[in-house]
Amino acid sequence: MEDLGVTADFWRGRRVLVTGHTGFKGSWLTAWLEHLGADVHGISLEPVPGAMYEKLHGWKHSSTYDDLRTADLDRLVREISPEVVLYLAAQAVVLTSYEEPERTFSTNVMGTVRLLNALRNADELKSIVVITSDKVYGDRHRDFSESDQLSGSDPYSGSKVAQEAVATSFRQSYFEGKAGLVTARAGNVIGGGDAAAYRILPDCVRAIRNGKALTLRHPNAVRPWQHVLEPLRGYLMYAEAVARGPSALPTALNFAPYPSSTASVQTVVDTFLGAIHRGHEVEVISHTPEDALHETGHLTIDPAAAKDAIGWTPALDLTASLEWSAEWYSEALKGGDLRAMTTRQISAYEELVR
Repeated sequence: MEDLGVTADFWRGRRVLVTGHTGFKGSWLTAWLEHLGADVHGISLEPVPGAMYEKLHGWKHSSTYDDLRTADLDRLVREISPEVVLYLAAQAVVLTSYEEPERTFSTNVMGTVRLLNALRNADELKSIVVITSDKVYGDRHRDFSESDQLSGSDPYSGSKVAQEAVATSFRQSYFEGKAGLVTARAGNVIGGGDAAAYRILPDCVRAIRNGKALTLRHPNAVRPWQHVLEPLRGYLMYAEAVARGPSALPTALNFAPYPSSTASVQTVVDTFLGAIHRGHEVEVISHTPEDALHETGHLTIDPAAAKDAIGWTPALDLTASLEWSAEWYSEALKGGDLRAMTTRQISAYEELVR
């Protein structure tokens, strides 16, 4: 299928509920939706100090700070009456899931259950895209497609496999013939604004800020790296296609780069530090301790179905993705206008894929 892109006329004035809108991907998605003129409503925990969401002033959307596990979601859904839901809320860090497995499962599974249950009676709802993860495929060495068996080998991936099961059961039990409910699985996402712990580019930037060495736990681990705007474009295109109602659409799609953008952690770090101002100051120590917690060593996923179903293909290679990321973080390091930088990169990306 030809790449249909993101249709501005579809999103303009559209009531969109974004969960996890204060997170890294959520901030970029909310900024893009506002740029498109959507009527955005966010439900999320409060942003962590120093998060991208805090740094981008001038937000236009309505925002509710609450926990999906305890919030009055029936009331919020009635008040918002969403037409499209993009579910990004998550405990999204693998190493944190080892430290806090109960919070990981309750957030990623029961948060999804509670919101989908509240959405059952949303009369104007057209589409729901639940964002899971490429980690649902386990750690066998191959290019995974949407038909492969799901397998969770750590608390995070296990919680995402369970989230997929929740989406399937709600789709078949409550949403058949109503709103389209699908899941999206993205490869590793990079880009300016990420501030999470245990993430490679934020770790690089923290090393620059603090003047400390950067230790790589799994330097040879291979991932499908992509700029944050790549999967977000996929989510928007998928949600739009589902809302328009073609029944033949797949119920799950992968969004990932071509094999040329699959690289080791060491390669990503070396390229990023070479592109960012002051990156030459960072000492990099590559060391995997014997007692390191398990993380998938080699993971790649096949995005062919997304091209066939909705026309989505990657637009940025790994080098460009890292250069765009370095440009954003360089602006942050010098105290520049990050709202302007974010808008500029969104506009440049729109031009690229037009």
